[in-house]
Amino acid sequence: MEALWETLAERAEMPTEAEVDAYRRRQRQQEVRLQYIFFDVDPQASSRQWENIQSRADAVLDSIEGGASFAKMARHHSDSPTATVGGKTPRYRPEDKFTGALGEALAKLQDTGEMVREPIRTEDGIYIVRLEDRRSPLMNLGEAQWKLLSQRRRDSVKAGQRALMEDATVRVNPDVVLLQPDSR
Repeated sequence: MEALWETLAERAEMPTEAEVDAYRRRQRQQEVRLQYIFFDVDPQASSRQWENIQSRADAVLDSIEGGASFAKMARHHSDSPTATVGGKTPRYRPEDKFTGALGEALAKLQDTGEMVREPIRTEDGIYIVRLEDRRSPLMNLGEAQWKLLSQRRRDSVKAGQRALMEDATVRVNPDVVLLQPDSR
């Protein structure tokens, strides 16, 4: 049976350079690099504690909008490990990994250097976010070719299975299999 699946998979055509390039462009994923200030809030905190931290976040945001350095404010006020580097994230992350209020706020930021208009409240605290950069890198050529070929092989096997099922005839030997009348 395995030989049959291999034979069906081998029928898949190797993708052309143009097809691989088109596939790479379709698979582009937005990535972002951020600078952020995080105010840690215990999820069990009282509404008064949340309000106090919200006021602190509002004051920090006002200071930044008034000309204070984002990096300096991050170093002095952020509860995140990135505070030591001015709130900058060390690498790009897929934008779709950010969900909820944080994801919604990021989607609104268009330009490099743009910052949220108000602090973002999440389950674990409050964020002030600035977009450092957004990019859409192309997938590696070899990886794209392999993924496209793998998809074509899976499709070829499925098509072969469908064809075999359409042509198959099933016969039951009543001496071996006891058939019971439909009990409906």
